[in-house]
Amino acid sequence: MNLICVFIVQLILVHAHGLGWIHPPQSIMGAVNSSYSIYCTLNITEAGTEKYNSRDLGFYISDEPVSSKQIHIINETTIQLHIEKAMLGKIEYTCKVNKTKGVGMRKVFIGVPPDKVKNFKCRSYNWEYMNCSFKASYNPLKPTYKLEFRISFLKFNCSLFESYNNSYYCYMGLNTTYRQSHEYYNFTLIGSNYLGNTTQDFTVNNFDVMIPNKPNNLKATNVSSKSAVLEWNVSYKLKTFEREFIHQVNITTAYNKNNWIQIDLQNLTHDGLRYRLPLYSLPYANTDYDVRIRLRTAYKNYFSDNTPSNNTEEMWSDFAAFIFHTESRIPDLPPIVTQGGFDVNDFNDVYIYWKDLMLHQRNGDNLYYNISQIYRNNNLIGNIKPDMITNTMAYFKNISHGDLRFVIYSTNTEGNSLNASIIYVPSRPKRLNKPIIWKLTSNSGQYELFWNAPSRNISIIESYTVFWCETKSNSPNDCESTINFAEVTAKTNKYQLIYKNSSINFGVSANSNASSSGIVWASCTVTQKSDIGKLKTAWIAATQATYIEFEWKLECGDNAVLEGYNITYCSISDPITLLCKEKEYSLNITKGLTKYRIEELKPYTTYKIHISMFSKDRRGPLSDPLVNTTLEAAPSPPRNLRYKQIYNDSVILSWTAPEFINGGKMFYEVWYNEQMNTVNYNNETEIEYNLNRLTPYTFYKILVRARTIYESLPSNSINITTKIGVPSRIDTPKYTDLGNYMFKIYWNRPEQRSGNLEYYEIQMSIRENDVITEKIIRLENQSCHLLHAVCSNVSRFYNFSVRAVNVILTPHANFIDKPIDSIQDDDTECTEVSKNIQIYWDSIDPYAEHLKGNWSEPLSFFCKDRVDIYLALMSIYIMVGMIFLGLCSFFTFNKVKQIRSIKISLPDGLIDIMHNSKGDIVSDIKSKDIKLKFPLEQEEASLLQNAKSLTTRECDNTENDRFKVKEQSDISKPNIKDDEAASVNSFNNSEYKEKTIFIKNEVDNKDCILQNNLGIGSNFGISNGYIKPLSRTGYVTQPLIKAAGSGYTQLNSMGQPIINSNLSSTKVSSYCDADTNDKVNVNFI
Repeated sequence: MNLICVFIVQLILVHAHGLGWIHPPQSIMGAVNSSYSIYCTLNITEAGTEKYNSRDLGFYISDEPVSSKQIHIINETTIQLHIEKAMLGKIEYTCKVNKTKGVGMRKVFIGVPPDKVKNFKCRSYNWEYMNCSFKASYNPLKPTYKLEFRISFLKFNCSLFESYNNSYYCYMGLNTTYRQSHEYYNFTLIGSNYLGNTTQDFTVNNFDVMIPNKPNNLKATNVSSKSAVLEWNVSYKLKTFEREFIHQVNITTAYNKNNWIQIDLQNLTHDGLRYRLPLYSLPYANTDYDVRIRLRTAYKNYFSDNTPSNNTEEMWSDFAAFIFHTESRIPDLPPIVTQGGFDVNDFNDVYIYWKDLMLHQRNGDNLYYNISQIYRNNNLIGNIKPDMITNTMAYFKNISHGDLRFVIYSTNTEGNSLNASIIYVPSRPKRLNKPIIWKLTSNSGQYELFWNAPSRNISIIESYTVFWCETKSNSPNDCESTINFAEVTAKTNKYQLIYKNSSINFGVSANSNASSSGIVWASCTVTQKSDIGKLKTAWIAATQATYIEFEWKLECGDNAVLEGYNITYCSISDPITLLCKEKEYSLNITKGLTKYRIEELKPYTTYKIHISMFSKDRRGPLSDPLVNTTLEAAPSPPRNLRYKQIYNDSVILSWTAPEFINGGKMFYEVWYNEQMNTVNYNNETEIEYNLNRLTPYTFYKILVRARTIYESLPSNSINITTKIGVPSRIDTPKYTDLGNYMFKIYWNRPEQRSGNLEYYEIQMSIRENDVITEKIIRLENQSCHLLHAVCSNVSRFYNFSVRAVNVILTPHANFIDKPIDSIQDDDTECTEVSKNIQIYWDSIDPYAEHLKGNWSEPLSFFCKDRVDIYLALMSIYIMVGMIFLGLCSFFTFNKVKQIRSIKISLPDGLIDIMHNSKGDIVSDIKSKDIKLKFPLEQEEASLLQNAKSLTTRECDNTENDRFKVKEQSDISKPNIKDDEAASVNSFNNSEYKEKTIFIKNEVDNKDCILQNNLGIGSNFGISNGYIKPLSRTGYVTQPLIKAAGSGYTQLNSMGQPIINSNLSSTKVSSYCDADTNDKVNVNFI
C-alpha cells in the first residue's frame, strides 16, 4: 500500500510539474550497515527550469535538508545522495528544486532478516476452538509469516492475521482444522523477508492449554441458617475431556464485601459434570452470601515452554456468580449490658441502657428488645410497659422505689433469644454516690473525659464504667445510635477516646461488687483554654427555592471562649472544586443561636456554606463546607418576543432566553389564540422558531412562556395576521328550480376563506352526444341565474362546479373606482355576468397572484328527450307488472299444491255413505274438502244405526276444562271395506280406549255436561265446526268437515237444536249449566 502511494506521488510530481526524476525508480531495501545511492536529475527541457542547475537541487527528510556531506554533484543536472553503513529504519527522501519545488520522493527500508518470534502460545477455549498468537520484533523489512501444524501424520495450514503492534494470531475451529481429540500439535512458523528466512518449531499440548467456560446452572440447596450445599455444572462439551479440573470458590457477605474468603474444597464431590460442595458453619443467618466460582484445567506434571504454569491467571475461566440467602433463626445473643447502665432522676424516672446488636448478629428481620419481666425486691411485677423504648434504651416514668431487675431478650420474627440480659437498678439507699465529671475536652476527634471519685464510700468502689454514644441534640443523655461502654479500674479518673465520625455524649458510673451509682452524663464542662476550635458538627435542616436553613452543635470545650459565629456563603459551579462563581457573602451572628437561615438565594443554585467560631482574640478555622442546592422555581419570563417573517400558514418567531432559568430542564410554551406548542430549550441565548400550521388570513395573538416544573410569567405579546392563502373547498352547489327548465345555482362561502374572496369561478361542463363543452365564468356573488334552459328538448349532461379565488396584488396594482367592462358575448351563461360584476383583474394588476381553491363536488343534471322519457317510464311499468304477475302465479301454484296434498279421513258414522248406490260419493269425498251441516236431530238417525249402547261423556271442571269419555266395548264397528277404511283406522288401532275432550265455552267458560249418543269409535275431533282426524299423539292434524254457519250449534226458541233432515237420524243431546242460549264450541283433542 505504501509503495502504491509513493508511486502515485511520484507520478504527480514528475508529470504534473515535469521538473525532473529520481533514480532508482523504486523503493530501496537493504540490510543494516549496507550502503545505497539515490540520484535526482533536473529536467532542463521543461519550461521554467532553464534558470536552475544541479546546485539548486537538494534532498530533504520531511522539511529538514540532508547534510551536504552526503550529497555529490554529478553534472549540471544531476546530484547523488550516498549513504554508507545504513542504520536500521525507514526513511523517505524528497528531492526539491530551489528548496521549494518537489522533483520526486523515494523510500528507503533498512532492516534485518526475520528474528525468532516471542510469546508464541496457543489456547483452546472450552475445547471448541483454538487461537495461536505471537509477537514479532520490529523490522522495517517487514517479514511475512506462514504457520503450519501437524497432527499425527496430517499437515495443515493456519491462516495468520495481523492485529496490532506486530502481533499475529491464527484461528482454528471445529469446522476448519481444529481436532479436539488430539493431544499434541506440532507447529512450524516460517518468517521471510527481503533478506532471508527463519523457521521455528513449537509443540503444544492441546489439553493443557484448554480454558474452560465458566460454570453454569449454579444454585444452593439444603439451605439453613448455618449451612448450604453449592451445586454447579461444567460445560457439557467437556464431558469427554481427558483432564481433571481445579475449582476455586470464593464467598463474601454484605457485612464484609471486600473480604473474599476462599473455601476449602476438601468436601468437593462430583457426579459427571455436576459438582457439589457443602458449606458448614456459615457465620450469619438471614444474610445474602455472594458466591464466585471459577475453574481451570489440571495440567500434567511436566511443563514445556508452551504449557502454562499453575499460577497463570489467564488459564482460569471467568467467574460465575450467584447469591443465596440463609434462613433466619432466633438471635444468638441477648442485648449486651454492663454494670451501671442505668440512670434515675429526681422524679424516679428510670432510664436503662444496653448495646444494640450489630446487623450480622440479629439473625432475622424486625429485631427489637423485649423487656419481658420486671422484678421489684425479687417479686415479679406485671403490667408495666416502658413509656419509650429504642434499640439502645428504655424509659419508665415514675416507677416505684425498690431494687429493680429488668429481664431483656433479643427478639426477631423467629422468636426470643435463648438467654436474657439483666439490668440491676439498686434502690436509692443501696445506690452509690455518682462520680463528678469535671472536664471534657475534644481536639480533632480526640476526646478526653476527667472525673473525680464520689464523696463517700470510696473504699468500696471497684471500677468505673465509661459510656458514650453519638448524638445530634444538646441533651446530655440522648443517643442517636447504640451506646458503647468500657470498664476501667477504680484508680483511673480519665478516659481517652478517638472518634472522628460525629459529636459524642459521655457519661461515667461508679461500681462496687453489689451496687452502682448509675450514669452521670457530662454537661458542657470545658477546659479553660483561649484557643477557639473548629466547628465540627453542622447539617442542613431545610431547603427551599430561596433559602437554606442549617443547624450546628457546639463541642463542650468551645463554650467558654465563644463570642459568636461568622457565616460565609457563595454559589458554586462544581461541588468538587467548590470554587465560587459569584461574589462571596459574609455575616456575623451572636453565640446564642444554634441554627440560621440564609434567605434571598437564587432558585436551583448550588451554594457552599462555611461556619467559623470567633472569640475575643481570634477567629477559628472554617467548618467543613455545607453544600446544597436550592429547589426549583418558575423561570423569569422570555424576553423580546418578535417576528421575522409572516407567511400565509406560518410565522418565524424569535425571542431571548429568560435571564434566570431557576430549574433543571426547561422548555418553552408558544401560545397562539388559546393553542399551544412546546419548544425544547437547548441552552441557546437567542431562539428562533417556525410556528406553522396556521390558518391563512387570520389574526393571532402570540406570547411565550418558559416552564421548568413551574410556569413563568408570559413574555411580551405580539399581534399578527397571516397572509392571504388559498380558500378551502366549497361544498357542492345547490339549485332552485325557477320553472321551464330554468335554474338558479347558488353556493355557500368556503369554510376557510383565507382572504377577502375577491371572486368566484363557476365551471360549467356540458356533455352532448359525447362532445364536452366547458366554460369558466367569474362571479362576484354566490349565485348564477342560468340564461339558458336546462334540458330543453335535447339530451345533455350538465356539471356545475364552483371555487373561490383570493387575489394578492403587487405594488403595480392600478386601483380604479369602477370595475372595467368585461367581455360580453353570446356564450355568457349567467345573468350576473355584467360590467358591474365581472372584473378584468389583469387590467387592475397583471402581476397579481390569483390563489384559486379546489373545485367543489359537481352539481349534476342529466337530461333526456321527452319521447325517451315516456318510453323509459312505459318500460318500467311493464317490468313491474310482469314481476307482480309472476309472484301471484307462484303463490297460487303453491297454495293449490298444498290443498291437493290434504289427506281425507272420515269418521265411522259417515262410512255408510260410501256404500250407497252412488259410487261417486267416496271418490268425491277423497278428492275434496267435505263441508257438511249437522243439525243435531238428523245426525241421530244416521249415526246411531249400528249403535248398541250409549256413551256418556261427563264434563269435569278441570284447569283445562277436560272431561273423560268412556267408550264401551260392545259398540259395534261400522261395516267398511278394508281398503276404504284404511285411512280412517290408520291413526289408532285401539279405537275404544278412553278419550280426552276439551270443551270451550266462548261466552263465560261455564262448566257443562255433554251427553253424546254417538257410536263413533275412531279418533275424530270437532273444532270450530270441523271434524278432524287425530294423530298418534292425540292431537288434531287437519280439518275435514266444516259445520254450517259460524261453527256453533243453532238452538230454536225452546232451547233445542235445529235439525237438518238431509242426514239420517242420530240423537245427540247437549246441555250447559248456563242459563242463556250461549253458543259452545266443543274441541276434541
